[in-house]
Parts: sequence; structure tokens; C-alpha cells
Amino acid sequence: MEKFVNASTEILDGVYLTRSEASPVWQTYFRWKGKTFRKSTKKRDFDQAKMVALGFFYDVQRDETGALTQKAVPFTKLAQVYEAYVSKRMLSSYHVETLNRHLMPFFGEVNDVRAINQAMVTQYIDWRTSKSARQPTPQTLNRENTVLRQVLEHAVDQGWIEKSPKVPHYSERLTRKRRRHFTTEEYRTLHRTARKRITRAKNDPLQRHTLWQRQLLYDVIILMANSGLRVDELQSLRWRNVDFESEMVVLERAGKTRSSRRVIVRSSGMLALKRIRERRREWLDERGREDAIPGHDPVIALPTGKVVKSFKTGFDGLLTECGFVYETSDQKHSMTSLRHTYATFSLTRKRGKRAGMRALAKQMGTSERMIQQHYGHDEISDYEDELRGVE
Repeated sequence: MEKFVNASTEILDGVYLTRSEASPVWQTYFRWKGKTFRKSTKKRDFDQAKMVALGFFYDVQRDETGALTQKAVPFTKLAQVYEAYVSKRMLSSYHVETLNRHLMPFFGEVNDVRAINQAMVTQYIDWRTSKSARQPTPQTLNRENTVLRQVLEHAVDQGWIEKSPKVPHYSERLTRKRRRHFTTEEYRTLHRTARKRITRAKNDPLQRHTLWQRQLLYDVIILMANSGLRVDELQSLRWRNVDFESEMVVLERAGKTRSSRRVIVRSSGMLALKRIRERRREWLDERGREDAIPGHDPVIALPTGKVVKSFKTGFDGLLTECGFVYETSDQKHSMTSLRHTYATFSLTRKRGKRAGMRALAKQMGTSERMIQQHYGHDEISDYEDELRGVE
């Protein structure tokens, strides 16, 4: 059995072994002639790690200059180690995407990560902001810079660099935009038009596949607008995740945030799920397959069981038929607008009790700050009854 030792232990005067809850591997650090040395012992056993740490310390002492001669670590190796680190912990794929899309093209030719200093980070920011015709927003830069910051901190943890240079954080206050949602009238139009398209397809026996697609799109619209689910969370749903009795769905490390939570679905959203299940059940019955729908089957699928990965074409066609006009492409509704609609309606509804920020944040798998910044479309008129004391 591994010997129990505190998280940080001094094994010799000024020489320490430490480890965090995130990793069982011991790290060593000490100062020698005014310089800090860090290194992973690559050992989980304390006694073995102690031997490695002391060997490292004595090697540094033997160097007359007090500088450790170590092999240069290229950024490509740091990138590989970091990618393995985030993948093992099932963190967001955004880390790896940012690493490959932005960091590798700039830092990829750096043969020694110790060469990454403050000036190089500044050069990277200048390069990133001029990389494309459209300048990235402060929000985008901050997300990407978080990844860069973590990569450099990982290099420190590995003992490959002594200290990470500062990575800037930009103010987002003046550039935050409210996310596009459907107004009450727009949502009514979307709802009515989607039903009309289904009726037209029903009257044409040659459009059975089109009918299925339109029915599924309609039910997905209803489900998203009555649950606040993200598109990628919806795609991860399996029938075992749906609790019809309690009118909830259970997310299991779903979507970009790898969120695990219970989501309350309003009655109309649960009816949409029942319609999807019924169409699947009918298709199986027609083929003499009376077995139950497997719990691991995806929810967002056609009656045949075929998964629909994207609704973009069908949704764009629906928006066009609705007659919505947009001045720019940035203003155009998307499937995600339904999640924003759920949040906005929850905060501003005229009838029934409004959801509080904390409850809504838990329901949607986000923070109260994000709710306020992105979904606070409410105006003073929305609170007239409350402010006048009308019940």
C-alpha cells in the first residue's frame, strides 16, 4: 500500500515533494543560487519519488554554474502532452481545437519552450488578431488565451519552464451582445409554419421521408424551447436518459461542457418526446418488431432509427418560409436561438412564476453571470405588475 504523505513535504532542507488532487504523480521543486527548479519525478510511490528528487537536486548542485543542463523540449511535445492530459480528463474538445487551430501554427516551430517569453506571447496576440479579415472579439480571445495559459502552466508543472509569461485578459463589457431569441410573435409564426409544412408533406405519399424530417424538426423545436437544452446536449440524449414519469431528462457528460445534470422539461416538451417515441414504435411494429426500443438508442432520430446530426438545412428552409427578414447574417436565428428563447421567456413571462437567475442557471448548465449577460432581454415594463404591487 502506498505510504500516506501530506500533499507537500520537505525531504531535505529546501527540497520539496508535492502533488495535487488532479495527479497522483509527485513533483519536486527547490531553489538553488536564486533560481527555482521544478520537475516531475514520474513516480507515484513517495520513497521512489524522494530518490528521484534528491538525485535531481544533487545533479543541479554539481553543475558549477548552478544551471541545469536539460534537453530542450519543443512546443510540439508540450502540445502532445497537454492534449493527452485534457483528453484523459475528458475536458472540452475546445482545448484541443484551439491548440491545433491557433497555437500550433504560431508556436509549432519553437524548439525549446523556454524561449516562449512575454515578447513572444505579445507577438502571438498580434498575429492572432490579424490572422483573418474579421477581428476576433474579446470573448473569443479570452477563451483562446485561457487555453494558452493552461498550456504554459502545464509546461511549468512538467518542469520544462521556470515561470509562465503573462497571457492577457481583455474586457468584454462593451462588446457583449444579447443572444438572438425569438420574440413571442416570431415563435408563434415559427410554430404555425412548421405545422403547415408537416400538413403539406402528409398530403403527398411520395414525401414520407420529408414528413419524418419535418415532424422531427418540429418536435425538436418544441423540446428545445421548453427545456433550454443545447443542440449538442440534445444530440447526446438516449432513451434511457428520459424519465417520462418525472418529466425530466438526465444528461451524462453531454455537449461541449461535458455537463451532467437533470433537466426539467415542460409538459409540451415531454409531449414532443412522446411523439418521437411513438413514431419509432410504429415503424418497428410495421416490421413485426415488437421488442422495446433499446435504452441506448438515440432520441433525436427518424422513425427508422437513423440519427439526424444537423437540422440546418431544414431549419433554414423553415425560417425562409416564415418570411423573417435579417439585415445581416449575424442577426439570423439559429437552432441555438431556441435555447435563448427558453431563457428569455423564463425571465420575462407575464403569466405564472418567473424563474430566478440561480434556478435558471442550474437548469441550463451555465452561470448566473452568463444568464444576466446573454439572456437578460427584460425591460422595466416586464415588471410593471410586480412594481405596482399587483398580484
